[in-house]
Amino acid sequence: MFNFSLPQDEELIAVIKCHWSSYLIVTLKVFFIEIALGLLLALIYPFWWEEKWGRISVLVLVLLAFVYLLVSFWKRFLTSYIITKQRLIDITQEKIFRREMTEIKIEDIEKTVVKKTGFFDKIFQKGRIVLQLKNEEGLLVFYEVKSPEKIQEIIEEMRKKITDILGKKGQTCNVILKDSKAEKIPLKYTYYGDKKENKDHKNTYKL
Repeated sequence: MFNFSLPQDEELIAVIKCHWSSYLIVTLKVFFIEIALGLLLALIYPFWWEEKWGRISVLVLVLLAFVYLLVSFWKRFLTSYIITKQRLIDITQEKIFRREMTEIKIEDIEKTVVKKTGFFDKIFQKGRIVLQLKNEEGLLVFYEVKSPEKIQEIIEEMRKKITDILGKKGQTCNVILKDSKAEKIPLKYTYYGDKKENKDHKNTYKL
């Protein structure tokens, strides 16, 4: 992950990369653009490729296409979307030597929407996941991911669990102590934890 690591106590759910078909699609786009430019020049100046400047133009166009494809592949290869039980992390390779990382907490998500546009999205079962944040704080988008519906299910399931836990904050639960008496303790973000003994030999719970 290029020096990116998670805390030891943070459980990793999934690391999502761009779908392989995105490389194919960008290659086809460049190929058809090159063909269209060649045909356009042929209409304006027939047999232009037989001239010296025409052969140089072909070489330049091929080199530009190769560089564009290399940069596009590099950006897609280094872009990653990480899902943990606490947050979502978007690591996007914006340029060759610049990455941007955005992270949001699961509980900050208002809703998730899957969007599929075009023929290739339906054929290759890929698409975008749009994550709308609460209080109109913006959007986070996972682009060109495989099986976006499955990823949406994972995120929604975790969001529901966290929402249920946060909804219990401020309530109390009964804890049975060694002397068989019940003691009420407040619920915080989680209602489970390790039991330990303090110096006064009283039962306490770390929540």
